Amino acid sequence: MNKEQAAKALGISVRTLQRYMAGHRIGFTERATKTGKVADFDKAEVQRFKDELKAGRMTATVKPVIAPLSEPVSRIDGGTGGEQTALAPVDLMQRFAAMLQAMQSAPQTSAGAPAVQIENKFMLSLVEASQLSGVSVARLREAIHAGELGAHKGIGRGLGKVKRTDLEAYINGL
Repeated sequence: MNKEQAAKALGISVRTLQRYMAGHRIGFTERATKTGKVADFDKAEVQRFKDELKAGRMTATVKPVIAPLSEPVSRIDGGTGGEQTALAPVDLMQRFAAMLQAMQSAPQTSAGAPAVQIENKFMLSLVEASQLSGVSVARLREAIHAGELGAHKGIGRGLGKVKRTDLEAYINGL
């Protein structure tokens, strides 16, 4: 049984099957062909994995960002019963406020280092320079290309960083 047939038998996409294969959750054998390697699946292994999926014994690969509520949620329309429930606007606002407070209390970069506020930086990206000065990014680019504002080349393509002192001198000269 090939990948497409196995995915169809399991009721999942080929990409999902590939993720299960990469995680060693389903057994398969590889054989070499003229065009490359091909995965073969045993019908018994596919059936075992299908039963496992149906039984719900597979652990979720994605964890929710926000923890679920510990209490049942009331309906917005005040109805009783039924399976469709939604958060009341007050509950949503409280959870959103708590999430914002947690995010603001410890600003960090993606690397885990403390974030530096734009006002305290010596070197600024064009977006940061635009936010700090109120001048558009396009106008800052024009000034750099005209030689009115100095910029240091960054890594890769495009312009790098602008010195804060150069930005202040440019703004004072406007």
